[in-house]
Amino acid sequence: MNEVVIYYPYYELEKDNLIPKPNHILNVKIFLLLADKLLIPPSHLHDARLEYIQSLNGLHKFIDNNSIVTSVGQSNHNLKEYFFQKKYEHGNWDKREEYKASEVIELFSNVDSFRKRDRIKQSYFFYEYLKDLLLENSEEFVFSKRKTDILHNEIEKILDRKGYMISKTDFNELILRLKKSRKLNNIQFKTLRDFSNSAYYYAGCVGNKSHIGYSSYFQNIQISKFNSELEFGPILYYDPHFFIKVLNAIGIIDNENDIVSLSYNQINEIRQHKGFRLFIAQYNKLSKICQQSLDDSKYASTVINKIERKMKGYKWGISYSTFIATVGLLGSSNPFLWTIYVLTLLEGYIGTLSFSKKFFNKSIDKIRIKMTERIDPFTSFCLKLENIFDENK
Repeated sequence: MNEVVIYYPYYELEKDNLIPKPNHILNVKIFLLLADKLLIPPSHLHDARLEYIQSLNGLHKFIDNNSIVTSVGQSNHNLKEYFFQKKYEHGNWDKREEYKASEVIELFSNVDSFRKRDRIKQSYFFYEYLKDLLLENSEEFVFSKRKTDILHNEIEKILDRKGYMISKTDFNELILRLKKSRKLNNIQFKTLRDFSNSAYYYAGCVGNKSHIGYSSYFQNIQISKFNSELEFGPILYYDPHFFIKVLNAIGIIDNENDIVSLSYNQINEIRQHKGFRLFIAQYNKLSKICQQSLDDSKYASTVINKIERKMKGYKWGISYSTFIATVGLLGSSNPFLWTIYVLTLLEGYIGTLSFSKKFFNKSIDKIRIKMTERIDPFTSFCLKLENIFDENK
């Protein structure tokens, strides 16, 4: 079985103000339940807040046992060489940047070997994917030929000057300069920034040979085509928020701290547990069903109508219109309403069943026992939902 590695994008997404502030330790531990390794690029750590770097000190066992990994360039042997090269390329650092680099190096000080990032391949894919996005979407977003020509001419100047593929930093500085000189309006600037981010994260996955952690930001930039069709595209299965919601809906955990409190040994124990493997099989099925509807809103509305008819007689069922009115989003086109709706149905389905009430001293005991106890109703719910989808094919 191939090793599953997740590329962690949330430090960088938060830095760029593209997502609300996440609970990074929670996210990290969820990914360590879902995947074999979690990869955090050293550049993302270096750009992150110092408090985030230092918070990872509490996860040393995960790092020392290669559950949390980072990567260096093909010519680098360790993080010292990586940061020496980074400093040389970007000029002098201030004391804070020097200190943060030393903190990242110390964090991985017990690691003997590092994953290698294919920088050339990553740069190539960034530029090629960015060109495709510009070519395919320029008319849709009303980039006049004049503005498109200006953009391409400026890109050519950068390429002539640097002699290799353009980077995300190069492109972002370019579009910011064009915006300030009023050659791009706010909508065009945001669109191009989304193109840049889409190409950047996709290229990062390719360069690091890893899947990317899911974020609502990726779903929101539909224009980028950065979706589940790509080899390393974001899928709902790797969404920490969705995973927690499913655990809550089934009643396996009471709050996020049940996950945060898990140790290295406990996470490994859960991953090896038969009940967890059965749960993951159903979670994967539910994720794929929801992903299909997220990627196709027309398909989602058709399925919702079938759900309304099929589940009308069940006590745990709720009409979609009632659900929308309840959450106060009547008329909203938010694609995530579908996912919330399915989770509401799941919670209602589980809520109609009776389970023994026990007191647990440890989160791992609660998770292990409740996961085993509730796998059959979870399987039953997924089967009902899957049958409705199969009828619609």
